[in-house]
Amino acid sequence: IEDHYNITDRAAEVFLLEKPDFYNASDVINNCVYPNDRDIFNKNLELVRTGMIEQHDLEYRWLNKNGNPVWISSRGQVIFNDDGKAQYLVGRISELGRKNKIDNITGLYREIRLRQDILNIDRTFAGSGFLLLIGVDNFKDINERYSKETGNETLNGLARCIVKTVMDKAKVYRMSGDEIVVFCKNLDSIQCDPAEAMYKNIKAAVDKHIGEKYYKLFYTIS
Repeated sequence: IEDHYNITDRAAEVFLLEKPDFYNASDVINNCVYPNDRDIFNKNLELVRTGMIEQHDLEYRWLNKNGNPVWISSRGQVIFNDDGKAQYLVGRISELGRKNKIDNITGLYREIRLRQDILNIDRTFAGSGFLLLIGVDNFKDINERYSKETGNETLNGLARCIVKTVMDKAKVYRMSGDEIVVFCKNLDSIQCDPAEAMYKNIKAAVDKHIGEKYYKLFYTIS
């Protein structure tokens, strides 16, 4: 496949791209892909290049012009040449947030995805797990006293703290208002109360985050 990429003008305006048409596409797009998702993106791209797969179908994150991750759905069809080698990948990308699958403020999956993930649990599953609901105390006061933008920044900071704390041990979802849910399945822990332990770690991460912001905005979670 020729290392050339063409995308819509609007996408180039939104994401961390200088122009809609460019060469050295692998390097340019990797720079646009959220760091935590680059491994899965490159593995999928290698399967396309080697002709191991005929369709590209991936949900991952790109960085917008502000450096914030945006979930996208990327789908494409591999076009082979007469020698049977992959020559083109033709497809489209779309923002999942526009389909209400992803919350555009925090970058987290929304409640609809949580319901799907719970329903997809095998009925024969005999493991343990938990749901942890976390919210910002008096969040309405933050919006009214400061601004809606400040409230959004608060939620985004909380989401980042939670994701960084749980890592790959659990999934994180944005619910309504200021509520965020942590869904932990296939639990393997010797702790007496792993949910409480995770909450304490999240709270410590939030307190540290507030301190790093020089306590410009102080809030608590529960």
